[in-house]
Amino acid sequence: MCLERLEQQSLAGEQLAAEMIADIVRLRSGAIGTEYGDISNCHQVADDSAVWPLVTSTNDNCIGSHCPHYQRCFVLKARKKALEADVVVINHHLFMADKVVKDTGFGELLPSAEVVIFDEAHQIPDIASQYFGQQLSSRQLFELARDITLVYRTEIRDQIQLQKCAYSISQATLDFRLALGENGFRGNLQQLLNQQSVSSVLQRLEDALEFSYEVMKLSLWRSTALDAIFDRTTTYRNRSNRLKETTIPGFSYWFESFGRHFLLALTPLTVADKFHDIITTEKGSWIFTSATLAISDKLSYFSQRLGLEKANNLILPSPFDYQRQTLLCVPRYLPDINQADFA
Repeated sequence: MCLERLEQQSLAGEQLAAEMIADIVRLRSGAIGTEYGDISNCHQVADDSAVWPLVTSTNDNCIGSHCPHYQRCFVLKARKKALEADVVVINHHLFMADKVVKDTGFGELLPSAEVVIFDEAHQIPDIASQYFGQQLSSRQLFELARDITLVYRTEIRDQIQLQKCAYSISQATLDFRLALGENGFRGNLQQLLNQQSVSSVLQRLEDALEFSYEVMKLSLWRSTALDAIFDRTTTYRNRSNRLKETTIPGFSYWFESFGRHFLLALTPLTVADKFHDIITTEKGSWIFTSATLAISDKLSYFSQRLGLEKANNLILPSPFDYQRQTLLCVPRYLPDINQADFA
């Protein structure tokens, strides 16, 4: 939970639905006494409450050491706790996020380690490609518009153009989603942008970001929150321009539409060089383990994908007695999978 965003939402509470206001009141009363700010421990607010995205921070919207609540920050406390630990257990996504954060100069999430052990290591190449690529999503844009509205209503009330910025970003994002058509579709971004109807709507979205960029420049230094929003707007504007350059080799360009949302992305075709640099620049031992790393009793394919040039390999047989402890059952007369009684 982010104390700064919680306070901002409290100040703009009249703009929220009654149930969300009630959740914010519960969180404010509980946040004072909680030690870690872990949302999984806030049992008085439902896990699927619409208030969570409003009161938690991301790498995009966190204002870091400029935050007035920096010394009380729950994330900062969690980092300090991790730095003091002998063993830190995380998932692959947090590990990759830490590497990206270090590259941007923002800071770091995790301490250095003498030994790094990856379980289910076969997932790493695909997860790493997500983090070493670039993405622009409707969720990011909607959240940007929401934060612009919030800072206008709580800090810079004399700059009414900010409200127009938020509206133009939201509307352009909705229009772009409508231009993508049917739900649950993933496809080639280059082919998509070759469609005149889609490229023109994307241009309107870029115009909205450009307009917001120019408006926010007029109020820089008046609000730490607005300065951070300005940086995000700049990032999204540059990212949109990069995503349109689909002829640059070495990347996969794709998009996905789902529900009210969309995702535009470029993914590097290989992360071998990047991951090799990480391993060679950080001291310590690296161990990769999984039941599905080998292909034809060889680990070369996995090693090549991660740039592991000098690795000690070990393949162990399974301790499971498949011949005597495995049974394959094939039910007869099953209905077709599209029948109501299939489940």
